[in-house]
Amino acid sequence: MLGWQFPTNDSKEEEGLADAGIETFRSAPLTSIARESSQNSIDAAEENKVKVIYRLKNIARKDIPNINELASSLNACLQKATSRSLSNEKIFFEKALETIKKETIPVLLVEDYGTTGLRGPAEPGNPFHALVRASGISQKSSEGAGGSFGIGKNAAFAISDIRTVFYSTFYHSNQKETHLVQGKSILVSRDEPVNGVTKPLRAKGYWGESGYEPVTSPMDIPNWLLRTQQGTTVASLGFNQGSDWNYQIIATLILNFFAAIKEEKVEFEVIDEENNGQSINSATIESLFTDENVMQAAEAIDIKDSLFFSSSMYRALHEGDKHIKTFENLGEIQLSLLEADELPRKVGILRNGMFITDNLKNFQEQFARFPMSRDFVAVIEPLCLQSNKILREMENPSHDEFSAERISDNSRRAAIRRDMRSLARWAREIIRSSTREVAEKEISLDETAEFFADVKETGDMPNSASKDNNPESRTISPISLTRSKPKVGAGKSGESGSSGGQQEGQKGSSSGATTGDRKGKGRGLSGGRGGRSIEYSDLRNIVVASGNKSSNIRRIYLTPLSSSEAFLEVSAIGLSYSESLAIKRINGEKTRKNPTINLIEGERLSLEIEFDKNYTGPITVVLTPKNGEEDEG
Repeated sequence: MLGWQFPTNDSKEEEGLADAGIETFRSAPLTSIARESSQNSIDAAEENKVKVIYRLKNIARKDIPNINELASSLNACLQKATSRSLSNEKIFFEKALETIKKETIPVLLVEDYGTTGLRGPAEPGNPFHALVRASGISQKSSEGAGGSFGIGKNAAFAISDIRTVFYSTFYHSNQKETHLVQGKSILVSRDEPVNGVTKPLRAKGYWGESGYEPVTSPMDIPNWLLRTQQGTTVASLGFNQGSDWNYQIIATLILNFFAAIKEEKVEFEVIDEENNGQSINSATIESLFTDENVMQAAEAIDIKDSLFFSSSMYRALHEGDKHIKTFENLGEIQLSLLEADELPRKVGILRNGMFITDNLKNFQEQFARFPMSRDFVAVIEPLCLQSNKILREMENPSHDEFSAERISDNSRRAAIRRDMRSLARWAREIIRSSTREVAEKEISLDETAEFFADVKETGDMPNSASKDNNPESRTISPISLTRSKPKVGAGKSGESGSSGGQQEGQKGSSSGATTGDRKGKGRGLSGGRGGRSIEYSDLRNIVVASGNKSSNIRRIYLTPLSSSEAFLEVSAIGLSYSESLAIKRINGEKTRKNPTINLIEGERLSLEIEFDKNYTGPITVVLTPKNGEEDEG
């Protein structure tokens, strides 16, 4: 017989409305349901791509099974709250009864496709039981799975004004189709009539067959819960989260799952009550990052800055330089680094395509300050099952930090902690060497000049012990750390005098005067040979991995803005000067001392360059038109 059943509370244990699992998500209910439900669906993937749909439906009251029984239980909860003067519970259950008495009840359905479904039967050890009937149980579908149907499953209750959720799953097993459907309510303990006898009841109750069993016959499943494709639906009754709920969910999805979306592991769709849908996939995500409605929704729930950070990380995955290292205990890790103006100078850490945190504070690295660095964003992510599994093991239930303390074995914990600290140092060193700022000429700080002595004008620094020294009478000019980028391929704008600028000496001269601040060889980083260089765009470079050793191979990509045969020069950027790097091979072929390459306007160029010495730091590239010059050597 179908109906609602609540276990008797023979021990008279009192359970209030402040359920710890639900309270965890009440401060951000929409972001929580989007994050938690999507993660579980991705981890249950059976096909190459998972699709998750967030759909709001207004369900007729008569179509919700045994709705009057549930209303009676809510009324019993209200009577208890009233008799005990529990004001918060009284307000909640008054609203719940108001909602459940309406002609239609808003329900948010989260449906996934391309997944395994929640395998049964509804007994301990199976995923369906872990989701619906277990507490504190980790039942994963794979070793690297992020969701374990633990505390995250309570997010579906945090968005329900009735504290009631229905679960429906459909899957194939041994060529047999299986349906499992069950409802669950988390209310409060109370006294309630059962078959004419008042009994103390527990807070948690279930809808389904007698004996707390799920419904398995399609004939007994409401149409709005009946699935025809393999996967799972989680339906929260009494959904009431405001008019822009859909854009808040969209903002949360692209913020947290941009990597999985980019890699086409997952696709989302958000459908409002008028059946208007928004697809979120690899083709639409970039436009959604700047969509006005999404931006406004993100600002409303205070995640606008986080959304910008995620959009920057998305760019880094798409455009950034890749660095890969294998750690003995942790496994293979990749760092993607993108340098560009106005990036947030932050590091993001992903796992299984999901953004987790921006720091490794439990491993002595906050990634909070990057002095002397240009604007950048970096992304760290595991590249193998081993590293993904270990990071998942160290991840907290809120999916927002890692800690080795979550590993129980002492020796294994110590080894992984060492690797995580090494990972943090490795990442910081790559960021430091690749984004180090070059000191520029001095600037005047007139607004503070009155407080300092000017050594250049007065000679020695004043003696602070002397009463004759007047600190207001002298000034100094401090070194500037202005952050200006060199122009790419600009004729007269050499990065420094020693790097040269536009050559003013005779053609073929080895060291004519330049328009830089100092004399050089006339082959400036931006000036190039004779000063006129070929402009290009979208320079990207990747250090080709060489185990734990430094590498002398660099893969370079750029798009020339004009066609020409040109000299290629690659230089290492230093703090005070830059040094030209000698090239041994291009694309595996030996090259002359001053190699030339053919450029075609607008055609993307890819070069694998081998230097004569190891170097993994920042570089710049100069392309100078050959103009009939003879090669040296």
